[in-house]
Amino acid sequence: MNRPIRSWRSVALLAAALLVLGGRGLAPVSRAAAPPETIRIGVHRGGKYDVVSVPLEEYVARVLAGEALPGSAPAAMDALAIAIRTYTAANL
Repeated sequence: MNRPIRSWRSVALLAAALLVLGGRGLAPVSRAAAPPETIRIGVHRGGKYDVVSVPLEEYVARVLAGEALPGSAPAAMDALAIAIRTYTAANL
């Protein structure tokens, strides 16, 4: 018996699972190291770049302020913050 699709969210989750799995079945979960509390970034000041240490959450807030559209839904802001944090931690 076929069940109707209840929401777009369930379709999106199913599509994401299929993309991740790629027909290979479940892959073992690897445990990544915890992200650092601070990160080093280059800041453009007076015609040159200075390297400064910034707390990770402050960095996420700065990037979120620069990337999110004004008036974005709170859920969209949460999702973008998760994406920023994940990308940053994975690329350190």
